[in-house]
Amino acid sequence: MVNRYHSNSAEGLATAKSVFQTRYEAASFAYVVGLIMRGEGTYVSDIGIVVIYDHLEAACRKSFIVGDMPIKAFVHNYETLAWFVKEDVLRCRPSILNMTAEGRIIGREHDRAEALRREMSDFLAKGPPPLSPTALNALRYELIVRARGRRTCSAK
Repeated sequence: MVNRYHSNSAEGLATAKSVFQTRYEAASFAYVVGLIMRGEGTYVSDIGIVVIYDHLEAACRKSFIVGDMPIKAFVHNYETLAWFVKEDVLRCRPSILNMTAEGRIIGREHDRAEALRREMSDFLAKGPPPLSPTALNALRYELIVRARGRRTCSAK
């Protein structure tokens, strides 16, 4: 298959900046993430943009294509971002934390973006909270099921 993006982070960043300026011009800043930004993009890769507003009625996620590049936008204000961070931590999947900690900053409020990045990076460095006994047992069960190839009870 053809690699449309050639792992070109400069092209990805330019596209993200254009999207930010045209679709999210009132936003304070954004983080641009994804395999393309790391120089590891393939024909199925996209650009992720975590967009931060001061005020927003509701968070949203939008997927669209610019040129031939798929874009996923995660649009938040500080309050909705905090809610999603909490949910990610509870699920032990710190997606939004990683995006803000690793993303390239774009937008007019670079200092605020850096402060939020430091906060998210510090939160990540602390690691996950301890698992409850119930959660730990659920994970153990999942491991056992996977190890057995998802065989089920054959009792008649």
